Amino acid sequence: MKKNNKNNIQLYNKITGLYTPNLLNGKSYVGSSGYLFQRFSHYYSKKIMETKLKTVRSAIYSAILKHGLSLFKLEIIEYCEPEQCIKIEQKFINLLKPEYNILKIAGSSMGIIRSEETRAKMSACVALRWVIRNGKNQPNSIKIEVTDLETNTKTIFNSISAAAKALNILQQTISVYFKRNQQKPIKGRYVFQCWKF
Repeated sequence: MKKNNKNNIQLYNKITGLYTPNLLNGKSYVGSSGYLFQRFSHYYSKKIMETKLKTVRSAIYSAILKHGLSLFKLEIIEYCEPEQCIKIEQKFINLLKPEYNILKIAGSSMGIIRSEETRAKMSACVALRWVIRNGKNQPNSIKIEVTDLETNTKTIFNSISAAAKALNILQQTISVYFKRNQQKPIKGRYVFQCWKF
C-alpha cells in the first residue's frame, strides 16, 4: 500500500480510527478499528485473508488478493475514540459510498449468509468465551480447531489444554485468544476456532 507501508503500521498500535484502502481505479472500502495496527496487519498477510475468506465474504480481501497490495493505498480518514467508531464509520459509508463495503450499515452483520457449520462454530465460540470469562471448566462438547497457516493444515483438539500441550503454547494464551475474540494468529502461525460436535 502506498501511503502506509508494512514497516510503519506499528505506529498505529493502540490507536483508534477510520481508514480506507483505495484501489487506484477509485474503488474503496471504509473501515474502523480500535486497534488499527492489528487491522492493517491483516492486509499484509495473504494467509490471514485467505483463511478469513473460507468462512466469510470480504470484498476488500478478495480485491487485494486479486489485484495485489501494490495497487492499493491506505489512508487514515479520521482518528476517534473507540465508542465513536461505528457512528463515524457510518457517516463515511454514507458520504463515500465505498464499493468494497458489502454491508452498508456500520457494525452490522445483517446480510451475511453463514453456513450451518459456521453458525454452529459461532455458537460454540460464544459458549466457550462465556465459560472462560466465568472461570468454569470447558464443556466437553466444545472442541478446538487449529489452522496452521505455515503448513495449511487443520487439526481438531478435544480441549484448549490438549491444543496447548500439542503446540507448546500456554493454555492461558489460547484462553485469552478466545476471550478477546482475537484475530491475529498466535506465534504468527496458529488460528483457533471453536468446533461443536
